Amino acid sequence: MPCFSLTVYNTEGENENIGHKIDHMTKRQRVMVKLNEALVLARSRATGLENVRKFNCWGSDLTDIRIIRRMTNVQVLSLSVNKISTLSDVSYCKNLEELYIRKNDVRNLNEICYLKSLPKLRILWLADNPCAAEEQYRMTVLKHLPNLQKLDNVRK
Repeated sequence: MPCFSLTVYNTEGENENIGHKIDHMTKRQRVMVKLNEALVLARSRATGLENVRKFNCWGSDLTDIRIIRRMTNVQVLSLSVNKISTLSDVSYCKNLEELYIRKNDVRNLNEICYLKSLPKLRILWLADNPCAAEEQYRMTVLKHLPNLQKLDNVRK
């Protein structure tokens, strides 16, 4: 079962009838794959978003994960191999202990600032994102997230 819904945005400003024309989209048009509540609940078998403890949506081409803002008790998020570009939504998951978000599209290393508000975060796998190629990547992440025990599957 897929864990997303497909929302199509035409960046040229004309959104009518774009849904059935995905195969004919130009490079100025983009597809946004958005995680939604019904699919999160079905995948996690939880009765409400606040009851989700572990969630895995690996390899789903996700770009929009705003729904996780409502998953306040999630402890483990596995969102690797998607197209996620920001960590801002993760900052709402105050009980998060493990975040697997490798092979996404996080370009700016400053995105880790969103994780500073997660006191329980112990494991972060951010490798294979464009930001991981930045000079002093490992040192910078560990400096800003001193409670991490493991970064990119390597102990601190």
